[in-house]
Amino acid sequence: MVKRGIIPLLVDSLNRKQRHLVHVCISFLWKLSVMNKNKDEIVKCGFLSKATHLLQTFLEKTSCTAPTITVLLKTLYNLSFDPAIAADMVDCGILSRVADLVAIPAVRPAAIRVLYQLTIEARGSSLLTFHKSGIPLLLDIAAATPKDACLNE
Repeated sequence: MVKRGIIPLLVDSLNRKQRHLVHVCISFLWKLSVMNKNKDEIVKCGFLSKATHLLQTFLEKTSCTAPTITVLLKTLYNLSFDPAIAADMVDCGILSRVADLVAIPAVRPAAIRVLYQLTIEARGSSLLTFHKSGIPLLLDIAAATPKDACLNE
C-alpha cells in the first residue's frame, strides 16, 4: 500500500467532519498497521498528531463515537510495539489521553492494552504515575484483580 500512495490519503482524511468516513479510514489504517512498511509510512504521514486530536475530541464529547475510538486504540496498539513509535506516542500526549479513556467502559479494554504498551518504558510509567488518574487507575486495577491471580509470598 505504500507504493500505491493510499496511506497519506487515509491519514489526511482523518481531518474530515464526516464521522463514518473517519471510522472507515481508521479501520483501514488498523488493518495496514500490522505491516512494517505501512507502519512506518502511517507515522511519517502525521497519524499520531491526528490521533491525539481525535482522542481529545472524544474526551470532550464533540464528535467521535466509541466504536471509532476503539478502532483508533487498536491501531495505536499495533503501532506501539515499535519502541521508537511508542516513545513518540508518549511525547505527543497520547498516554495522558488514553489514561483518561480508561474511565469510559465502552473503550476500557482497548485503552488498557495501549496503556500497558506505553508504560513498558520507564518514561511512560513515570508519566502515568504523575497523571491525575494514574494512581487511582492502578489502585482500581489492583483491587479488581482476583486473589488467585496474585503471586503468593
